[in-house]
Order: sequence, then structure tokens, then C-alpha cells
Amino acid sequence: MSLGDMAGVMNDGAIIMGDLFCADGHSKDRHNFAISHMHSDHASLLTKCLYNGRVFMTKATRDLLEAINDDSYADRTFDGSIKRKQIQILEYKERAKVLENDIIEYIAFYHSNHALGASQIEITTKDKKRIVYSGDITADDIPPENIHTLILDATHGHPSYDKVKDPASIERRMLDKIDEVTSAENPQSVVIHGHEGKLQEVMTLISNHKTLDNFPMQASAKEIKIADVYRKYDFNIREEITDWSSDKGEEQREETDWPFMEFYTQNTKRTYENKRKAFTFLLTDKSNQTPIIESDNTWTVTTSAHAGHNELLSYVEKAKTTTSEQLRIIVDNSRSKQAKALVGVLRAKGYNVEFQPKI
Repeated sequence: MSLGDMAGVMNDGAIIMGDLFCADGHSKDRHNFAISHMHSDHASLLTKCLYNGRVFMTKATRDLLEAINDDSYADRTFDGSIKRKQIQILEYKERAKVLENDIIEYIAFYHSNHALGASQIEITTKDKKRIVYSGDITADDIPPENIHTLILDATHGHPSYDKVKDPASIERRMLDKIDEVTSAENPQSVVIHGHEGKLQEVMTLISNHKTLDNFPMQASAKEIKIADVYRKYDFNIREEITDWSSDKGEEQREETDWPFMEFYTQNTKRTYENKRKAFTFLLTDKSNQTPIIESDNTWTVTTSAHAGHNELLSYVEKAKTTTSEQLRIIVDNSRSKQAKALVGVLRAKGYNVEFQPKI
């Protein structure tokens, strides 16, 4: 895209919105940035953005990025050519006015269930056109009203991605399996692999499952810090989680008669998993097969972190019903290989849609 289009996706994934804003990336021509949520494919350029302008986000996203990056952004400012460069916190549906070079635009965040603090980002341009970047959305997310241009997530854009129909049932089956392996005659420990945020949600499930109260929980220092943030926002996560790298963590793993539960962001199995001393759960949102795939000493569990194909279509339909003019749709082709498939389906339904970048 060219910057003159005022809405689109750059080759590096930066989302251009209006005359003034760039979301989930960096542009040297912009001084106002927004971050939809904490995950690295959306927030990795935060520091670069801070040195070039101010960055808008929710308070929870800021707190999570402090934990992830082991830094503090609450009071940080930089001196530069555009006055104070800083993080600016917005509540959901709060509108902030931005004035630059005699251009006025407004930014607002709308709730997303993708992760704690996640947002859909809305920019109202000088011509009162509303540009919305969906960010990573889920089945439960509702788009803002009166959208002129929608920049749409395509993580599960292909029609084959529609297998998660009952997340609560999947969670129950997973908890039942953890009960089974930890209470067996020859009990196993449990290692749960997943991304940041989803691990903390599973920590919450386990912390509220009474039969698992007595088993120690382990995670990296960073995942424990992220859990602390989730707890601050009313997620009921057990207070005591042991640092995996600590002496206490090692002692727990060496206790052969009493299982432990580990939360791990890497997909590579630990030695004790390969030796069948621990049962493996691989949490994924990339599977287009059955919700739970059972294999040797391993369950691959499909999560609901992203909207499925039909749920994306439903989201677009909801956006269409609240706009008085033809909805323009740009599908993000930088973060998913499924953008072209989604564009094909939407075009067949009569939508004005394209994918960007054209790579």
C-alpha cells in the first residue's frame, strides 16, 4: 500500500490508520502508535515506537508488557522534537483526541477476548471516517459501529478452521485428563505448553479445580510475573508458583512420588516428558483437525484464542449491519497465510475486499 491510502497493511505488518496513526508496528512517518495486545507479533516494536512518538494501549497491556520485557513504562518520557514521548493509557470506549500538523483524529479501543488487555482499535479520521483494526479477535468479539474501513485478522481465514465449537467442554476434558494422570497408581507430572496469556488462563482453571490443589506449579520467572498481572485483574491464580530455575523447582522435579505441573512457552519437550515421567499438553490455535488429538503420552489441545473461519464471517456481517455505506475490508496478509482464502470467500459474498500487503 501507499501511505496516501490512509488505511492498510505494510510489508512488515505495520497497520496504517488515517493520517496520524500506526498500529502494531512502526512507521518512521508516524508519531502516534497503538498496540492491540501483548503478543510479540503485535508489540515487539514498542521501544522503537517510544523513541519516535507516543504509544496508546490499555492499562492491562502496559502492565503485561512491563512483565514480558522486564521494564517499567508507567512514568517513562523522552525528550524530542514532538514534545513528550510516552505511553498513553485508554479505557475501553474512551476517545482520545490527537492534534498534529493541524489534523485532528480520534482513537478508541474496544474490548477483545483474545487476551487480557486486548483491543480492537478504532481511528476516526479528519473526514469522520472510522477505520477499525480488528487485532486478534475471538468468537465473542463485537465490532464497533459505523465502520468505513475494516482491517481484518486472518489467523483462521481458511474454511477448514472451524473445529472449536465448545471451549468449555474442551477445558473439562483437559482437567479430567490432568486428574487422571496425576492420581494414577503410577502418577505422572504434567507439562503444559502454550503461549503467554493462554498459560495464565490454564493456571486459573487449575487453581480453581479443587482436586489439583496440592500439586506444586512451576513456570519461568517471566510467566510468574505475567501471572501476577493476571491476578491483579481478578484472575484467581494460585499465589505460590515456583520458579522453574530455582533450587526449590529442581527439588520438586526430583520428588518422584509427588507430581508437579509445569507451564512452558516452548513447544520442545523436556527430557522428563520424553522419558514419560511427565504427560504433555500442547495448547495450539493452529490446528484445523479435531479439538483434541490424542497421541503417545501427549494431548494436542486446540484453543479458542482466535475466531474460526465462520466466526470471522459473522464478525464481518455484524460490522456490515451497522454501517450506512459500503464496508471496505482489508485482510491482513502479513501475519497469516490464510488471508487470500478469506478474501476469496468474502468476495464471493459480495464484499469490497482485498488483502494487504501484496506479497
